[in-house]
Amino acid sequence: MLCPAPGLRAALRCLAGPAGRGADVVATHMTTADVAALISPALAQTPVVSTRHFAAPRGASPRARSVAERLQSRLSAEIAVSEYIAGGLDVDSTVIHPGIADRPDALSPSRRDHTVLVAQRLEEEKATDIAVAAFAASGLAARGWRLVVAGDGAMREDLQLLAERLAIGPSTDFLGHRDDVAHLMSAAAITLAPCPIEGFGLAVVEAMASSTPVVAAAAGAISRVSEVWTTQRSSLPGDVRAAGRLLAELADDAERRDRYGRALRDRQREHFSISARAATTDEVYRHAVESRRGDLPLAPGNGIIVISLEPWDRVWRRNQHLLAGLLRDDPTLRVLVVRTGYRSSARPALGQADPTRQGAASRSAPARCRPRQPVAPRNRPSSCPDDLTPARDERWADAVRLAAAKLRLEHPALWVNDPQGALVMQRTGWSTLYDITDDWLEAKRGPETLTRLRRHEDALMDRAAAVVVCSPQLVRTKSGRRPVTLIANAVDGETTRPTARPDDLPVGPVAVYVGTLHADRLDVDLCVATAHAIAAAGTVVLVGPDALSPPDRDRLAAAGVVRLGSKDRRAVPAYLQHADVLLVPHVVDSFTDSLDPIKLYEYRAVGRPVVSTPVAGFRDSTDERITVTGQAGFPAAVAAAIPATYQYPKGSDPPVSRHGVTASARSARSSIASSCP
Repeated sequence: MLCPAPGLRAALRCLAGPAGRGADVVATHMTTADVAALISPALAQTPVVSTRHFAAPRGASPRARSVAERLQSRLSAEIAVSEYIAGGLDVDSTVIHPGIADRPDALSPSRRDHTVLVAQRLEEEKATDIAVAAFAASGLAARGWRLVVAGDGAMREDLQLLAERLAIGPSTDFLGHRDDVAHLMSAAAITLAPCPIEGFGLAVVEAMASSTPVVAAAAGAISRVSEVWTTQRSSLPGDVRAAGRLLAELADDAERRDRYGRALRDRQREHFSISARAATTDEVYRHAVESRRGDLPLAPGNGIIVISLEPWDRVWRRNQHLLAGLLRDDPTLRVLVVRTGYRSSARPALGQADPTRQGAASRSAPARCRPRQPVAPRNRPSSCPDDLTPARDERWADAVRLAAAKLRLEHPALWVNDPQGALVMQRTGWSTLYDITDDWLEAKRGPETLTRLRRHEDALMDRAAAVVVCSPQLVRTKSGRRPVTLIANAVDGETTRPTARPDDLPVGPVAVYVGTLHADRLDVDLCVATAHAIAAAGTVVLVGPDALSPPDRDRLAAAGVVRLGSKDRRAVPAYLQHADVLLVPHVVDSFTDSLDPIKLYEYRAVGRPVVSTPVAGFRDSTDERITVTGQAGFPAAVAAAIPATYQYPKGSDPPVSRHGVTASARSARSSIASSCP
């Protein structure tokens, strides 16, 4: 059934008819469609799944944005068409790439006409002028090659004049709108994609399906879509000379064109097919429908409740990575994540600086990892008082028990990351895994807080079915009381995929720290000293959730340190890859000695130079790219590393498989299984 709806009111009338009343799920695209589905009375009980095509908040006007923000929490799920889009959204989303039908094998690129194809709208934002200038810079016109531009738009006349001015007019064909792009792709020797803001880059995927080599701007989603080429060499957005050089290199090497074309075709068939898109989309729709109906079949005992120090948000830490790995391993698993809220127990400022919204539960989990069984974070309000009474403790523990019952988690295993979870263990008798990632007994806390922490940890060490730690130091300090299992942190392969330089990185050399900005770890004085030491050559950049005090923030700003705030987990690799040097300006004390920093694995995966204070993990590394020095020598060591002598990915190593997230998740599963009845 087709119901044309040119505006919001027309859409509401259509939805009030048989199509809307009989829908099991509603798929929406763009803000007006989202709003129509969410305010339609006929769809009040129907799940709505929105697909996002732009890395920006909803709505073109302040009013539209305001309405969309108020309604957003009612969406059952959100789909992003690329990692680039997902990283720019204000919510977690499931990435489902658009797919196209596999195409018959075409002539190898070396046997095709000597043409460079550009296929896109001729509008200003598509940067077709860069493509024309790059072809001119390549010198290919003088060698008999032609530039073929398929598409139409407001810039066509200007582009024709530009081609004439650059003396490539006789070698350039402007074809206008065409409906045979697939044929043009299979006939071209090279495709040129200059747009710096592609949310996905469908034309690039079409070229891949035709085995056509692609030279593209290393920006937006393109660098990950056509990663075979950008792994070897990437050109900056708007870099005409670099793009021209790449075109000339490909034109000079027929064998390379053929090899590259085959690799792109294989990647398209594996990752960007219609069947892959349909299967993943179906999983999300089924999950949305079943969640709304409450139809969540569950075998007794097949569930985990996680008492977490951190919110389930876009900044993934150990818990999120491990849970995602467990869910990939077992799609039937169901997990309830409870973020603790009493700020005095562990990270006092973090609850204020990085809150998550109450009720944002089912949308915050990685839907591709749990097509039928949702991870449902529940966050205790961050306004809870610090001086919790026993009655408040009991009410909180009861609230967790009731939430589990509502979700039919009948005999869950309890995964405790925050010692406050001891209250739930004692209240329910659930079999418990105690996962120690920080030794909070060594943190600088008041006597009342430390007393409470010791009481909770004593209970967990005595009664938990299993105890897991993340670092060798925690093995030494905790195993004297009872046996513990070491599950080190890890890094995902995603970290190593070349990515465009983030727009908010300062121009010039940068010394980058990625991690939570918290006084328990970050040496603010050292950051200030380092910023002064490199002021003439570069900038210190801090990336991560900001839990610093206002005075510390002011001191950093005065020294020229740039704080970029939290970044989506998918965006983090770009900041690592484009750092001239990566920093670990950590405080060195008994608390930081208990850590196994995830950044050790992330930093090593991208192979950039590292300067670290002598903290656990880094001080024991034999990686020659890691310089470990005390506070006195730290600023000078950073200054010596700027600017970098090479760009990523040169010199990088792939992640070691034994440190992979999947391996760690399976180790966690084994420990959890041993703690279950």
